[in-house]
Amino acid sequence: MTVFPNPSSRFVALDLTKGVLVVCMIVYHGLNYSTQRHVGFMLLPFLPPSFILITGFLISHLYRPSAAAPGWRRTTRLLVRGIKLLALFTLLNVLAQLLVRERARGQMPDLATFWSNWFGTYVSGDGRLAVFEVLLPIAYLLLLAPILLWFDRCHRAYLPVLTVAVVATCALVEANVGLWMNAQMWSAGLVGMVLGRLSDKNLKSLGRYRMFLLFAYIAYVAIELVLQRNFGYDYFLELLGAGLVLAIIYGFSVNLVPKGSVLKRLDLLGRYSLVSYILQIGILQVFVRWQGRPEPTSPGFLTLLFGTLLLTIAAVEMIEWSRRRSAGISLLYKAIFA
Repeated sequence: MTVFPNPSSRFVALDLTKGVLVVCMIVYHGLNYSTQRHVGFMLLPFLPPSFILITGFLISHLYRPSAAAPGWRRTTRLLVRGIKLLALFTLLNVLAQLLVRERARGQMPDLATFWSNWFGTYVSGDGRLAVFEVLLPIAYLLLLAPILLWFDRCHRAYLPVLTVAVVATCALVEANVGLWMNAQMWSAGLVGMVLGRLSDKNLKSLGRYRMFLLFAYIAYVAIELVLQRNFGYDYFLELLGAGLVLAIIYGFSVNLVPKGSVLKRLDLLGRYSLVSYILQIGILQVFVRWQGRPEPTSPGFLTLLFGTLLLTIAAVEMIEWSRRRSAGISLLYKAIFA
């Protein structure tokens, strides 16, 4: 999920892409709350790095030198967004420790346990004690973005070289000692920043190659099954899969106009992807307490899945309606999420 507003109609395809990812995210987390939580990762391994990759793309695309605001304004916006996301992550986790007894991976820790394991949460990301984990590497990417953008302006080759070095290092570390989750996710943002240099013309051309990309992804899935089974190269495969899936979704979205019920709601979910991410976790918690953890093939799981999707859509529509009618609500929303 990203924390950027939609600046113009040329980002409609990105909003539709994010909307599709929100739907995938509901399926992913729905499976996490079923009796077979591992199925979500098996079916949708590209999802965790996808939103971070899009965030990196938007940072680079919106703040590239030809389109950037003055340096201090750009830096301030990125730093404020990063700080707000870091604070939101911390607040949500504190509330979760106080209000929630059980999560997808088992019992919630108490606050003392959460704070005592700060390194595993805020640095490595391997503490397994936090919720809303994806928010943290996005916040770090935003906080480091001014430095990365300055680095990119020094020479066009610097950012791609840095990205290749980081990705290669992450793959090497994973193969030998195990990779920190925050580093894995943050590196996806770097890849997104490199891809964000693509011109609008090049992005639009993805529509012409969407079927080729789709066949490429099918081949990738087949290769992934062999490589994972024999070598376990999860990190690089996840990153490659995320890039392919985003290119496919964008390729199918690039010539679409959000007319009709389905496309309008996908566009809305994309524009409120951060809120959707937070809301659907809360809705899933309510469903699980109401009916327990269902089997993925049961009618109860379909109730969980479609109920969460419909309630998430209804919630973001209510937020959009409220913002249009109240300047105060709109300002409050921007203060927290924008």
